[in-house]
Amino acid sequence: MDDFDVLKTDFHALNILVSVHQAGSLTKAAAELLLNQSTVSYAVERLRKTFDDPLFVKHGRGVIPTERCDALVIKAQDLVRQFAEMSRPATFDPAKSTERVVISCNSYERYVLLPRLLNLIRRDAPHLRVAVISSGTIGHEQIEQGICDVLVSPVPAQSGSTYTRHLFSDRYTCFIARDQPHAAGLTLDAYCRAAHIFVRYDGNWRALFLDTLDQMGVSISPTLEIPSVGSAQNLIAGSDLILTAPARFAPMFADECVTVDAPFDTLLSEQMFWSARVHNDPKSQWLRGKIVAAASMLD
Repeated sequence: MDDFDVLKTDFHALNILVSVHQAGSLTKAAAELLLNQSTVSYAVERLRKTFDDPLFVKHGRGVIPTERCDALVIKAQDLVRQFAEMSRPATFDPAKSTERVVISCNSYERYVLLPRLLNLIRRDAPHLRVAVISSGTIGHEQIEQGICDVLVSPVPAQSGSTYTRHLFSDRYTCFIARDQPHAAGLTLDAYCRAAHIFVRYDGNWRALFLDTLDQMGVSISPTLEIPSVGSAQNLIAGSDLILTAPARFAPMFADECVTVDAPFDTLLSEQMFWSARVHNDPKSQWLRGKIVAAASMLD
């Protein structure tokens, strides 16, 4: 027996071996398997060469197995059964699952989308473990490296290796202290001369509205830079600082600030990204469905 013969043995041939062993006849096995007898005979002959054993010997009108065949059939049955189990489509039962999912996003998505998403997940998959990580400016790298199951971000992918689905849109607006003159309205000239807060997140994030200003030939510089939007409302209150941020943040700022239309228009398009590696995975499909459902609740 050589490695070449072993590697050419397939599960179809092993299944024929098991069927002949159980039927005690090549003819009966062929009928049960809905195969031509010549096909069964050919498979048995190949297996004889592979295992260097007659496997079956004639007995009356049928055949009986050799001792070697008896031992091989026991192992073949296990292999065929295991392969059949492997071949079954993967399933995911959210009600029973204790698996872990990883969602990558930043503070905007955590504020706007995550509460609704977690409610849906906890309702239908109470034992599922959820990890939320910061995407910063490397969310797409996290997808490619398998660090997260899904990324929610307005930053477009740089390659076509990921799947994408639009979730919802938002627009940038300005948050200003209630007692400031600009609270009644903001012209582009006043906006350019104002004191601005920039949110830098991991230090490299560049807000999308700045691209719009670049196209308009307008440049602004930050008076204050902060790592997240969470403390901004307290910093704006009683000051002349202006924060330009997505309008869906408005409830967060309602107590301390007013919302004023920005003197330009920038659309923020939130997208969901995932890799081909998990595209057909039932758990990932279920999670993506919940994210879409949570996003639909924002409209």
